[in-house]
Amino acid sequence: MHNKWSSYLSFILSIAGAAIGLGNIWMFPYVAANYGGGTFIVTYAVFLFLFGLPLMFAEIKLGNNFTSCPIQSFSKVKAKFFGFWFALVSILILGFYSVVSGASFAFFADSIINLDLTWSSFTSSLFTISFWSLSFLFGAVLIVSLGVKKGLERANFWLIPILYLSLLLIIATCSNLSGFHSALDFVFSFNFKDISLNLIAAAAGQSLFSLAVGAGCLIAYGSYLPQNSRIGMNLIPIAIMTIIVGILSTLSILTIVKTYDMGLANGPELMFLSLPIAFAKMQYGLIIAKLFFGVLVIAALTSAISFLEVLIQVCSSQFNLQRQTALYYILGFMSLFILFLCFGFYKDNLKFFNKSIFELVIFIATSILLPISALMLCYSRLYMIYLQKNFSIRYQIVCFWYAIIIPGVIIAFLSRFFMY
Repeated sequence: MHNKWSSYLSFILSIAGAAIGLGNIWMFPYVAANYGGGTFIVTYAVFLFLFGLPLMFAEIKLGNNFTSCPIQSFSKVKAKFFGFWFALVSILILGFYSVVSGASFAFFADSIINLDLTWSSFTSSLFTISFWSLSFLFGAVLIVSLGVKKGLERANFWLIPILYLSLLLIIATCSNLSGFHSALDFVFSFNFKDISLNLIAAAAGQSLFSLAVGAGCLIAYGSYLPQNSRIGMNLIPIAIMTIIVGILSTLSILTIVKTYDMGLANGPELMFLSLPIAFAKMQYGLIIAKLFFGVLVIAALTSAISFLEVLIQVCSSQFNLQRQTALYYILGFMSLFILFLCFGFYKDNLKFFNKSIFELVIFIATSILLPISALMLCYSRLYMIYLQKNFSIRYQIVCFWYAIIIPGVIIAFLSRFFMY
């Protein structure tokens, strides 16, 4: 690997870009609203620091120690198959991410040039879904084609501050709405009585998915740091940045929902059906729409380029290809896969296990493969500690955490899918 970050700030912003995805903008507010607001946020933050950050550290450290792609890095800890697993996770997530992000891209364009786009008109046209999904993919490919410093670094250096500034502008505008103080009280309230097993499971699950853990992005980005860099405490700002985005998103969306007495729907229905109706009623609603859909596009884009970077590393190392050549093959393969997912999204009445093809891919990737990836990271961290031959009290505690505590939480999370 000859690519390196030009500074540690570039690394931090890029990791933050990978971690802050669509789930922080639309899934987090929905889950927080259904599990007690501030109670959920506090519980989520605890899980994020106790479980999410150790897993993030394990993945970055794996890439940094061996300065290789996921497959080669895992091969160093006698688990080469894990690297292929992580590449598969990246493919699946990048696929459905591009479809959802295509909708964000389309509605962002609609807020600027007035395409008269509605959620029903978007979902009823396979061509429209495919066009915007592939347009988003091509935009992400264009960024990574410029390389690590000119592409990844510059994109995250500009896009992450713009994302935060846009969220703050949205909050400033929403503060004049009648539902703002009610939303503020709800987001920052904490009640022990609201804590339940379902809330704990939801918080644990969200913490696993909020830091880009388990898809190889952190291995790829960690490999661009100087070998054996000190990482530990430097990851705390990333966790804080992730929490802040979740809080700001929740506060802005709940303010709009409470002001206009809307139901808090999940995912696309909220983003592309309910909120545009509310924007149309708001003073400065057109500006808010531009900012909001712009935030969605930025969050999606900074995550998508991290998944692409994983696939570039894997293809380059496994097939001995130059970066640009590998990117052409990836673009072709991912375009075909995304078209397949677009069809599954369009034909949502075609069900398997009571889920559309599109929903099934999301469920497999996020609810099954990612938690298992986290277990693989626990193994890799334990093996790396074993290679160091350091059996001090500190490392014994670390081993206990990676061998017992984190796997226990993950297995408990996975077991809920087999309970009735």
